[in-house]
Amino acid sequence: MQSKTIKDIFKLFIDIFYVNLLFWCTLIVGLGLTTVASFKAMFHVLFHLHDPKHQTYVAREYFESFKENFLTSLWMSVVLIGVALLYYVLFRYAFTNVITVLMAFSIVSAFLFVSYLLYLLPIYAIFQTESNKKLFQNSFFLFAGHPWVTFKLIGSLAFVVLLFELFSGTILFSVALVCYINTIHLDPIFKPYYPVLVEEESI
Repeated sequence: MQSKTIKDIFKLFIDIFYVNLLFWCTLIVGLGLTTVASFKAMFHVLFHLHDPKHQTYVAREYFESFKENFLTSLWMSVVLIGVALLYYVLFRYAFTNVITVLMAFSIVSAFLFVSYLLYLLPIYAIFQTESNKKLFQNSFFLFAGHPWVTFKLIGSLAFVVLLFELFSGTILFSVALVCYINTIHLDPIFKPYYPVLVEEESI
C-alpha cells in the first residue's frame, strides 16, 4: 500500500471540504427534497477519493451522480423526511406523556433505521441494482450481517455530532469527513462487488 505524503493528505482534505460544500449547496437549494441525491453524490465522489487508482474530478462527478436517477432519489428523500418527522412526533409524544415503553421503542427503532441508512445510501451511490427492491434487500443483508462495521459507522456519526457540539463551524467539513471515514469502514465488505461496479453490471 502506497503511503500518503503530507501534500496528498492536504489535497484530500481540500477535496473533502469541497464535497461538503457541494453537499450543503444542493441540499439547501433543494429545500431538503434533494437529501438522498446529495448523499448519493457525496458518497460517489468520496469512494473515488478513497481509491488511489482513480483520478477524481470532484464537481463533475458530484453533479453527474446527483442528476442520475434523480426522480428515484426524490421519492426516497420524501420517504426519509416523512419517517424522520414520524420519529420526532412519536418521541415528543412519548416524552411529554412519560410513556417509557413508547419512548424506548422510538429510540431503538430510530437507531436501527439510521444504521440501515448508513449502508443504503453508500450502496445506492456506487452500485447499480436490478430494482429498488433489490437495493433495499442488499442493504439490509449487509447491515444485518456486519454488526461490528455498523458499530464503527455509528461511532463515526457520533464523532461528527460531538464535533458539532464543540464547535458548530465544523459543519463546513464534518459531514463529508465522517462519510469519508465510513467509506474506509465499508470498503472491505464492498470489495467483492467492485468488479460488478467496474463492469457496470447489475447486482
